[in-house]
Amino acid sequence: MKIRVNVLLNVLLSFTLALSAIANLHAKQINGKVICDENGIPSVMVTDGISVVETDSDGGYIFSSNSERGFFNYSLPRGYESPIQYGVPCILRGF
Repeated sequence: MKIRVNVLLNVLLSFTLALSAIANLHAKQINGKVICDENGIPSVMVTDGISVVETDSDGGYIFSSNSERGFFNYSLPRGYESPIQYGVPCILRGF
């Protein structure tokens, strides 16, 4: 019985790893920097609607996106404002 359970777990693990590898074939690597007056802003949440990352101490971020939306957005900490274009805050970016 113990051997069957180990074999089953190994098969499930292999299947899960294979699915993960297939999903990552289509992933896009998204990276950038959130800045204000040429200084990076730490602790900004950046998301593609599936994955969420926080900018590092220099305002940089990097993540792999499997989202088909083609956009990502961010949420600024208190005290910062997004740039305004045509009267609308620019919180979406295409990739």
